[in-house]
Amino acid sequence: MRLRTFVVLTLVLASLLPSFNARATTQRRVSLMLVNGKVFTADAQGTIAQAIAIDDNRIVAVGSNEEIIKTYRAARTIDLAGKLVTPGFNDAHIHFASGGLSLLRVDLNGARSLDEALQRIAARARELPAGSWVLGRGWDHTLWGNQFPSRADLDRVVPDKPVFLQRVDGHVSWANTLALQKANITRATQAPEGGEIARDAQGEATGILKETAASLVGRVVPAPSRLEQMQGIERALRDARSYGLTSIQDNSGYETTKLYRELLSQAKLTVRVAEWQDFENSIEELKRQRAEFAAFKDDLLRMRPTALKGYVDGTLGSRTAAMLAPFADDPHNSGIPRRS
Repeated sequence: MRLRTFVVLTLVLASLLPSFNARATTQRRVSLMLVNGKVFTADAQGTIAQAIAIDDNRIVAVGSNEEIIKTYRAARTIDLAGKLVTPGFNDAHIHFASGGLSLLRVDLNGARSLDEALQRIAARARELPAGSWVLGRGWDHTLWGNQFPSRADLDRVVPDKPVFLQRVDGHVSWANTLALQKANITRATQAPEGGEIARDAQGEATGILKETAASLVGRVVPAPSRLEQMQGIERALRDARSYGLTSIQDNSGYETTKLYRELLSQAKLTVRVAEWQDFENSIEELKRQRAEFAAFKDDLLRMRPTALKGYVDGTLGSRTAAMLAPFADDPHNSGIPRRS
């Protein structure tokens, strides 16, 4: 009796093997499957799927758990446990490389008062060796009673190192006395076209440099090393990944794209880059740059030149945007045109 039962079971199992093998051979191998999620597909119907099949860094299918599991066999499967999945986000205007560098310097974003900003600046200055520049970005005087700070404020906390800090929008910079001295900015210094050196009642520079005037100090600031630039970009890439940012419209400059290419060749460039070219360049230079891009092979179009970027004026927050009438809260100021 036992022998007969064993034979019957063996025959039944043997009859099932072809169906199991058939299913395995009809399933397509993929590198990754995401299952049990809420997948926002962004189609016209607002479809919410459950699962995604991915192979060789490409999405090959989106559907229900049943559809994906039935059709694909993955080397790795991640159970999303109901978490939301969306298409990657695009930043439509970013200075990716300089933004990355600013993350390695004094970060003044969100400082709610002048005192808070000065505390951050002083803390960074203490970390730097003698003679180093204290650099940073992100201050916003509209959070401090809408009054621009001054070099005297910086001198109180950092009198012995040059300090140069960009406003949150990058259109105004704030320098201490030592930085102004290194740039040879005096009462007689004229601002370049499209810029303004803010001055007090005695004609002395206050430390606020608007638009193109910031270049007077910027040109004496030591250029970041190649290592610093790479560290800044890699930091920006890390932050981008954490926010789900997968593509950028970038204004970092053509030379920076050479660093992007190096990262791309190492499979470290985790955003697609649409790089803006400089409107101030000659037509010949723009064509040369585009020819170099064309020679750079990238089947996934992860890096390419797109728009031209130029300036005609400043920004509202800095009160440098060129207006037809004075600002309501600044009756003697109609902004700063970059071109006459």
